[in-house]
Amino acid sequence: MTPDMRDAAPMLPVIPRRIAPGLIAILIVAAGLTFRGALLKHFVPAGGDAPRYLRVASDLVATGHYTDGFGDPDRAKRPPGMYVAPLYPAFVAAIIPFSPALAATATCLAEDHTPCPETLGPLIPLQFLIAAVNLLLLWRLAAIAIESETVSWIALILAAFGCYEFAAAALSAVTENLSLCLLTASQLALVAAARRKSCRIGLLAGLFLGLAALTRPAFAYAAYAILSASLVGWAMPAFRARFRDPIRLGIVMAIGAGLTIVPWMVRNAIALGAFNVTTGYGGNILAQRVAYDAMSWHEYLAGWFFYLPDFGKSLARALFSPDWYARLGWDPGSYYDYGVSTLSPHTVAAAGGAQYQIGYLIRHYILPDLPKFTAVSLLLAWRGLWIGKYFGFVTFPLFVAALVAVPLRQRAGRLLLLSLPALFMLAFQAAVSVSMNRYNIDLSASFSIGAAVCFAALYERITGRVGALAKAAANSHM
Repeated sequence: MTPDMRDAAPMLPVIPRRIAPGLIAILIVAAGLTFRGALLKHFVPAGGDAPRYLRVASDLVATGHYTDGFGDPDRAKRPPGMYVAPLYPAFVAAIIPFSPALAATATCLAEDHTPCPETLGPLIPLQFLIAAVNLLLLWRLAAIAIESETVSWIALILAAFGCYEFAAAALSAVTENLSLCLLTASQLALVAAARRKSCRIGLLAGLFLGLAALTRPAFAYAAYAILSASLVGWAMPAFRARFRDPIRLGIVMAIGAGLTIVPWMVRNAIALGAFNVTTGYGGNILAQRVAYDAMSWHEYLAGWFFYLPDFGKSLARALFSPDWYARLGWDPGSYYDYGVSTLSPHTVAAAGGAQYQIGYLIRHYILPDLPKFTAVSLLLAWRGLWIGKYFGFVTFPLFVAALVAVPLRQRAGRLLLLSLPALFMLAFQAAVSVSMNRYNIDLSASFSIGAAVCFAALYERITGRVGALAKAAANSHM
């Protein structure tokens, strides 16, 4: 080619090296979410818990204050409420004025009409955008925690293509999508704070955790646990001397969470007389959980097979007679049905009101047989592990291996650190709820990163062995 021809050739755009990894990560995320979203079928955007949040969001737009989303047909007369946490309804309410379709769906539900449309308008693409941000945060979390770009890329691909929960949460008006993104941001800040021993970043981690709690109230208990453990550690001189930095980080993180949670709790105390994040259905959820304590030890044994993902029910049918597993599912006559239809209304009446139901359940059902309650909680935690079905089934053992048995063990402490909030939530959900796997989607970052560590270690071992064999072969021919 002559100089003149080179000058005439079109110039291809050159992507700067600094932004190329980010663009590649965005393409992986977009491809993964598109792939997983396309595979989801028979999905009801406004099904499940979605009407609860859409009603509150519609009332927030119509009245200017948070309600419980039901009650007086005249929505202007509905009193203040705290049935759900405020952040997700506020997010939906901010979109409603710009989307007639979303407004029609939410208004129809809030006014108790039937049937209602199920169109959510721009809420779906915005939630996919949040899911994309969450996956990108996971990518950087892996890089910072394990200090390996290889691990970060593998973790991103595993999460984006392997776990359908991100797309499923984005396709419905439920809190998991937003709360998971906020928790991942908190995990990223937590690991960065631990590496740099920075209280300022630790405070940021707490702020994000507090926002997650204002989306899904259960995360508030993670903040309470962090504060309690840190104060206990500080009160013990030997423990404080050895773990001064983690204890200080925990206290600062709890303060950050409090800065976001407490103003809403003060509002509830002033308006409703309850210094809490939410109220109204905690006793009902706990009654559903306590119902499972009635299972026999035969059913308990079968449950470890029955609750395996996808194939678990078939495996239980092949191994046990129906009376060992029939009541472990969701059908009429199951323990879940017993909790909803019988135990919950019975304990409300026996306690003298819904506000006393939790205390009644603890005194009369949990404490009298605490070993059985603990054993069943372990079984329900087992059920909650399998996020994304086979995704959890494959990645959970690899996550455990990454903590105890593979190279990079000096960084396993960071993997455990970033996993502590999600692991606490797994145990908490198993103790107070029926522990559906979607409740534990926050394990996705830990499982993805743990599995990526194992795959990276395997790749390094294979390439190292191949290199050694090639070198030995070359030496033999010299």
